[in-house]
Amino acid sequence: MNVPERDDSYRFKQIYRSRLIKSQAPLYASTEGSLIIDSDLNLLQMPKLEVEENTLYSGFRQGKMIAKLANAPAGKAPAYYQGTIRPTLQDHVNSAFLAATHSTWHRLCPLWLALFQDTWELMDDSQPPTDQLPLAALLDLLDFKTVNLGDWVNWPVSKRIGGTPAVIPKEVIGAHGGFPLSEWQKYLVSPESELLFKGQDYTRKVRYLTDAEKQTASE
Repeated sequence: MNVPERDDSYRFKQIYRSRLIKSQAPLYASTEGSLIIDSDLNLLQMPKLEVEENTLYSGFRQGKMIAKLANAPAGKAPAYYQGTIRPTLQDHVNSAFLAATHSTWHRLCPLWLALFQDTWELMDDSQPPTDQLPLAALLDLLDFKTVNLGDWVNWPVSKRIGGTPAVIPKEVIGAHGGFPLSEWQKYLVSPESELLFKGQDYTRKVRYLTDAEKQTASE
């Protein structure tokens, strides 16, 4: 697997590296179809999917990905995002949970990796590098179909129950986030336990720390 390092001055080396691995991981699957999930998405039950060619299955999220380029210095926003459609849509594929056939991944992954690297080597490190912006543009380029599997495959823990003791609904397939991790130990003992997770503000803060902030937090 090709996982080049960024120079030491880059503030989000760990996040950048994780995105490089993620965009290549499906190429190493040996099955006809495969699912990739983010490291902070807990798969509470295995989804049963019948995947078709040239189709990407995911839970959708809200927020125009093109906004990531809004404050880019002149000449730093890649020109190929001009005229794209999906990066400008409010509802779009969330890459935290993605399923596709083996041949679909083989078409997608090399281009996903190339656009991710090109985008975030041009852009500065004032924000963490997201793989969702290049993915949205690629879905236009490849003319892939996208299927919204709904909230249960990518259920935002802090948004839904953060700050209030609550039970994880039995319908949840993928639970995204949830801090502190000790609460998940209670879930493993009994899925019907009431859990108390941190709210959205805390979750946003810890998910996108710079390398220096992570180092400070671990000391």
